[in-house]
Amino acid sequence: MTVTPELLKKIPMFGDLQEAEIEEIAGCFTEASIAAGETLYVEGDAATSACFLIDGELEALKALPGGGAAQVGVIEPGSMIGEMALVAGGTRSATVRAMTPSTILSVSYYFFHAALDQMSAPAFKILRSVIYRLTKRLEELQGRILEQWDCEAHGPPSFASAAKPTSPGEGPHRAPSFDYRPFLPIIPAFAHFTESEIDRFVAHAKVLELPRGEFLYREGAPAECFYVLVRGAIEISVSRDRRYQLSILGPGRLCGANALIAETARDSDARVRSAAFLLSFGQSAFRDLYLGETTECLKFQNMVGANQLQELKTADNLLTTLVSQDHVLEGAKSRRRSTAEKNGPR
Repeated sequence: MTVTPELLKKIPMFGDLQEAEIEEIAGCFTEASIAAGETLYVEGDAATSACFLIDGELEALKALPGGGAAQVGVIEPGSMIGEMALVAGGTRSATVRAMTPSTILSVSYYFFHAALDQMSAPAFKILRSVIYRLTKRLEELQGRILEQWDCEAHGPPSFASAAKPTSPGEGPHRAPSFDYRPFLPIIPAFAHFTESEIDRFVAHAKVLELPRGEFLYREGAPAECFYVLVRGAIEISVSRDRRYQLSILGPGRLCGANALIAETARDSDARVRSAAFLLSFGQSAFRDLYLGETTECLKFQNMVGANQLQELKTADNLLTTLVSQDHVLEGAKSRRRSTAEKNGPR
């Protein structure tokens, strides 16, 4: 069923779009009804579309390693579901099922990116909104991971001192120790860039080389740069009662972009795990690339989105493992209690 602009106006995410922009993008969407109990998405399936819930209620279910599934969220009207499909396809991270009769607006990855390829301004706005939502989703997942680790009570380091912490990306720079430019086309992050686009992209950057053990940035510090890792590895972690590792980033991964997107302080430490060679981009370069509406900017925004999908997958897997471990431990405790009650006092 064709979607009218009036129906799209019911979606909070489109609140910043002008009347003409809503009309321009309306043709990308279709309306559908979902019966109670019907499955909309299945975890692990190819993600080729996203949707918005107009009315009704959906639930998100996550498979547990030991078997079964756990409800990880209830989705209410106005929410977007499967937004990662608009960034770079991928697979569904959870099963979504209707709890009540529901109405959705669906948008295909292919139709959406056709609009982007035509340099549609509202499509660019929607893509940036999706990227922002993925950023907030990552923040939420990290918070839940910290709760599972039971280290919530230990706050991050304080950077409220008068001496502003300096990011290595803002410090002095020297000539690179090797000719890195020929390596960029073979890094997955640049797979869809032409040679000239890579050259223009790199023109925004400064070269940064750091030894093992040095911090790229610390949790709580202001966000001044983002980085593209060309060689080496970066450990993302938080320090509470001990150091908790969240992920390891390898060549081609972006580091530090989410804080610039959300305009927040750093929410983790980034420390060099093996000698790292990075491209450092300041706030001005980030704004030019992220807010621009050229082919080069579109490819950068897709690079950001693809990186977020990798981060979400890592965080989701870690949280699932922690939740599953809790289920196993709780089950073992329950069985011991049951056995003790049956045997009674001796």
